[in-house]
Amino acid sequence: MRNVLVVDDEINICEGIRTVLLEAGFGIEHVWMARNGYEALDYLRMEAVDLMISDIRMDEMDGLELLGAVNLEKPNLPVIIISAHEQFSYAQEVLRMGAKDYFVKPIDVPLFLKSVRKWLEAGEIAAREMTASSLTKAFERADLPPPETYVLNELLETPGLTEREVRAVWNRAGLPDSGPYFCLMRVRLALGEGGSRKEAVSSLKDRNLFKYAAANVIAESLQQWAPVIIPQPGSEITIVLPFNEEEYGRLPVQPGHRLGMLGQLVRDNISTYLRIPNAVGISSVKFGLQSLHDLKNESSKALAWQEMMPDQSVFYIQDFDDYKAEPDGSETGKEAFGVVNHSLLQKIQAFLKDNCNQKGLKLQDIADHVHLSTNHISYLFRKFLKMTVWDYVLKLRMEQAKKLLLTTDMKRYEIAEAIGYEAPEHFSKLFKKYYGVSPSEIRSAGSETPD
Repeated sequence: MRNVLVVDDEINICEGIRTVLLEAGFGIEHVWMARNGYEALDYLRMEAVDLMISDIRMDEMDGLELLGAVNLEKPNLPVIIISAHEQFSYAQEVLRMGAKDYFVKPIDVPLFLKSVRKWLEAGEIAAREMTASSLTKAFERADLPPPETYVLNELLETPGLTEREVRAVWNRAGLPDSGPYFCLMRVRLALGEGGSRKEAVSSLKDRNLFKYAAANVIAESLQQWAPVIIPQPGSEITIVLPFNEEEYGRLPVQPGHRLGMLGQLVRDNISTYLRIPNAVGISSVKFGLQSLHDLKNESSKALAWQEMMPDQSVFYIQDFDDYKAEPDGSETGKEAFGVVNHSLLQKIQAFLKDNCNQKGLKLQDIADHVHLSTNHISYLFRKFLKMTVWDYVLKLRMEQAKKLLLTTDMKRYEIAEAIGYEAPEHFSKLFKKYYGVSPSEIRSAGSETPD
């Protein structure tokens, strides 16, 4: 069964879309309705949502800001935008930000439902059709990499080259005059098994086939960033991501948020379509092609942290600035690793205790404060607290709400406002889901309900 989230500040539009979706026969179990981006994020953090449909113009957090937050927190979630804006440039911007489709109000219902069905079924169809035979047909590659691969690997491995030297080789390899900023990702494939049946991959030919299939998946996943993909000897692939001045200017202050999202996209797509376990190491962003060697070292060092974090799969180099020990798996290294993790977690928890009531709190806000990527923050919470960041925020908010209900005469809407919720109805719904009773029942009982 599938679940859809509809976001619009006009409740009659939400209800109309909800009715249309439930009557469409798409196997939709739940259609949740949110009146702004804040409420939408709460649903996305608490429920399994397969598709989001959102308006653009809303009070508080609008659709564009919501789309940006979704890109960071749920990068694989398909989003359909509905809007009163008819300008083509506006639609282009929304689609550039990752929306799958764009409809102008009043929407054409048959076309709208066609799009809904397409994006609800997209993941299922892709997985179902990715059989061993179709893999071979779709991703067939020569056994040997193209000649420029060897030249580019030399660039990555050779220190001390000037920008002019690297640029000359780059151009001779027929690569575009891109940049001037670059980031490197290094993907390590566990080529012991793969394909729709997860069969053993033993021959060199099959291993090469899957490696070049992975390169093709990467190219498709990152096509709008114009990546340069360099297969390495063995089971690794290097990705050079160029950024022009405008693109570099759009990167957040802490670029690990955006880069981590791209790394997760690569990791997820290789796992989904090829059934190959993999990990991704990500460098920082540096100026000039002469930095490729340093970026290669950074991405390799980031990937080395998998030794200490085997249950993690995406590693951004600057997340490990505070980790003084090398990721060598030694007892000393493990002890130092644990101490730093504990310290970072305490820092994040302290920030959340002071700021959990902030409306529209986003992972990026937390990450900017503690200078970590959103991916690493999520890992720390999953690993050591056995909960998500948003489970923890909800816990703080609900505990504070219960305390206010039992110790003050504040009205429901005042409590909702105090703990970061725009609508008292939304607060009541979350409160009842968390405690099993409504705010009024808690207050009437006059005593705490067991957790």
